[in-house]
Amino acid sequence: MTPTAVLLMAFGSAQPDVDSARRYLAQVTGRDPAMDHVTNLVDRLRIIGGSPLGAVTALQATRLESELRRRHGPGRFSVHVAMRHGSPAPEEALRAIPDESSIVLLPLSAQHSADRRQYRVRLDEAITATGRGLAVVAEVSAFGEHPDFVAALARRLRAALCDAAESAPVIFTAHSLPQAMAGSDRYADAVYTTAALVASSCGLPDTRWTVAFQSRPRVAHQVWLGPALEDVVNEVAPTTDDAVVVSPVQFLCDHLEVLYDIDVVARRIVEGHGRHLLRPRMLNADADLITLCADLVDAAVVAAAAYA
Repeated sequence: MTPTAVLLMAFGSAQPDVDSARRYLAQVTGRDPAMDHVTNLVDRLRIIGGSPLGAVTALQATRLESELRRRHGPGRFSVHVAMRHGSPAPEEALRAIPDESSIVLLPLSAQHSADRRQYRVRLDEAITATGRGLAVVAEVSAFGEHPDFVAALARRLRAALCDAAESAPVIFTAHSLPQAMAGSDRYADAVYTTAALVASSCGLPDTRWTVAFQSRPRVAHQVWLGPALEDVVNEVAPTTDDAVVVSPVQFLCDHLEVLYDIDVVARRIVEGHGRHLLRPRMLNADADLITLCADLVDAAVVAAAAYA
């Protein structure tokens, strides 16, 4: 049987130094970044002690490979890590994949969006650039409505709610996108759908929760999906005598957008209103996410074989 390489691809991050931050921002934006943008990114990364995204994704890969080996035996699957932006680049990951292997792409992004499609574009560019005889046989689709994904988020939210009053407001968050980007409305709908499913699983009334978009870059000429997390926090914090709960539904693990944009910036706003912020634990490389990823890979391989 042809060996299959699963490629876990995360968005990527930079190291907390000027050269790494400049390269990362240049890749993300397609232009040479202004120095104040570079230093701002470095400062944020230093505050959180550097992004753990690379280490978490590597651990996800190790655990996913173990789970697939448990299900299918040794030699059938290998799991590799790539970043759309930063290191390891897809070209680096491809060099570790044996010739004649087939590839299953697993973008570590839960909701459908035009931006999510760029993971496949980036992989195809890398295959062309390396000249490898590799073929992508399957791609894991968006899984923001998958019952097991919703259940995993709901378990963590319920644990956080145990430390909050019954009336504490809940803000579900996702990364913002430019409103002009094709499919941004579909992405926003997908985020709202995930949030609504998690809220329903936790028994939250509609009056208690809302959705906000966060972490938009400093690009003055673009209008981004809103409402912005900072605006929503400023609106709801004065309405509660207890806590504000901020629950990511698009991010899968601890990284800059969680550890800084929520745990530092949003927390500072909430505490400025005399309240405290609660955030559920992220999925990271926990067993429920790994089981879900293995199920998604298995389903993608079966579906691809049926259409072969």
